[in-house]
Amino acid sequence: MDTKDSNKRSFSLFGNYNLHEPAMNVPVHSTPGTNALSPYLNFDPTVLNPSKSQFILPEGQKERRGRLELMFFTIGGSVIAGSAVGSASGLYRGLRETRELTGSVRTSSIINYVSRQGATTASAMGTIALIYSLFGTGISWARDVDDELNTVASGGLTGLLYRSTAGWKGAVRGSLFGLGLSSIYVKKTMSVPEKMRAVLLKGFGDRDNLYIGETDVPKIKDDEVLVKVHAFGVNRADTMQRKGQYPPPPGVTDIIGLEASGEIVLVGDKAKEQWNNGDKVMVLVAGGGYAEYVLAHMGCVMKIPEGISMIDAAGIPETFLTAYQGLRLIGNIKKGDIALIHAGASGVGTAAIQLAKFFGAKVATTVGSNEKIAYCKKIGADTAINYKHGPWVKTLQEFTREWNKPGFDIVYESIGKDYVEANQEVLGVDSRWIVYSCQSGTEADKLSLSTLMRKRITLSGTVLRARSADYKTNLVKCFQNEAINGFLNGKLKVITDKTWPMEQIADAHKYMEDNLTMGKLVVTIIQDEQ
Repeated sequence: MDTKDSNKRSFSLFGNYNLHEPAMNVPVHSTPGTNALSPYLNFDPTVLNPSKSQFILPEGQKERRGRLELMFFTIGGSVIAGSAVGSASGLYRGLRETRELTGSVRTSSIINYVSRQGATTASAMGTIALIYSLFGTGISWARDVDDELNTVASGGLTGLLYRSTAGWKGAVRGSLFGLGLSSIYVKKTMSVPEKMRAVLLKGFGDRDNLYIGETDVPKIKDDEVLVKVHAFGVNRADTMQRKGQYPPPPGVTDIIGLEASGEIVLVGDKAKEQWNNGDKVMVLVAGGGYAEYVLAHMGCVMKIPEGISMIDAAGIPETFLTAYQGLRLIGNIKKGDIALIHAGASGVGTAAIQLAKFFGAKVATTVGSNEKIAYCKKIGADTAINYKHGPWVKTLQEFTREWNKPGFDIVYESIGKDYVEANQEVLGVDSRWIVYSCQSGTEADKLSLSTLMRKRITLSGTVLRARSADYKTNLVKCFQNEAINGFLNGKLKVITDKTWPMEQIADAHKYMEDNLTMGKLVVTIIQDEQ
């Protein structure tokens, strides 16, 4: 074929293409190392292994199919099941009733029994499923909540309507039957076991001390909810607790874990004012997140924002509330401030960068690789410094001068000892210095009280885990009032770096301790879409 022919382009309903473009002639392999299925078959391989579950309607983003979406499955499944059951019943009846017949006459009779009984049962079950689904969807929309009450009410109303032609006694019997059947279903599906799997410790020390074991499901109090955990976040504090360096507050479970996402399965009497069974939530806890079930105070629970998956939601509470507490409640960050955020690629760091930008500040950050520099700039940092390349004080002082300020208004940090002297040099007058962790050590031998007084620096140390339930409740309320909408309009994003199943929790801790994180680390218990 000459050059002219080789450049000929073909046309189709899906656009024009060159017959000899490399992308149009890629051999397709079913698995690595096998022969090509066909040199002419071209497709997007991602459709064969989707990264997330496929849902008919957006309710799937909430990790559980909504009533309207379930309608398609319920009706179709009921018709198919009814057809199978009816056909089997018809076959049995046909074989029994035609024992005196022979040959093709008996065969035809049996087929009639099967088809007639199959169609009748399929129609009946499909009708019941349609009525139940319509009631369920309507009640769910009217109440604006999807819980077990909707299921029981739908069952009762379905029985009532379906048997309404049999008179009022028949309707009552149908209603009671529907209520009983739906109540049994709810009790079975919503029941909480006495035991659960959790990540436990053989003893303080290395990652090898982590193991999956069985323990009691925690007992709920009046002001608490019990959450069936879908995923939980991994934090630096978790690795410290594993080593025995960060014990839980008095009265808190020894199970590691400060945040989780999942579905409420039990609600304390007082908590019923705010929460219902079936609510999809993310929770801030003082411990216990590394388990199939976790208790949370009713004020430390947040509904998962629309469009956020269970996996991403597991990375919001501890990181974003920690950053919000430090920058907003303590640091009083505001538009026009210049903030220095150390460890910007960490879970808290990525949240802090976004929140600082959200409140109108300019942001600089320090990280440990050029890859992390690009990453932090991508999520909003105005400048980023690789601390491994040497001292960074002068570079960051030049950055503040570009904005006509003698120093940073806020330094938000988790490094501790190694950065004490440098932080004092880059801070400006009337500035705020917030310390929420001390990865390099707790000593501050280079702290100059003279510098603090001369610059009028406010130095604040803070933790979140040991705070009271009232404090955390107020923190959650303020965060929801000021920042939660950022997840809806795209100004705030959950950045999940990597996920593991619970059985690989040791690998997640290693990744954290190797300082490889660029965002949030999440461990899954129930495999939802990402």
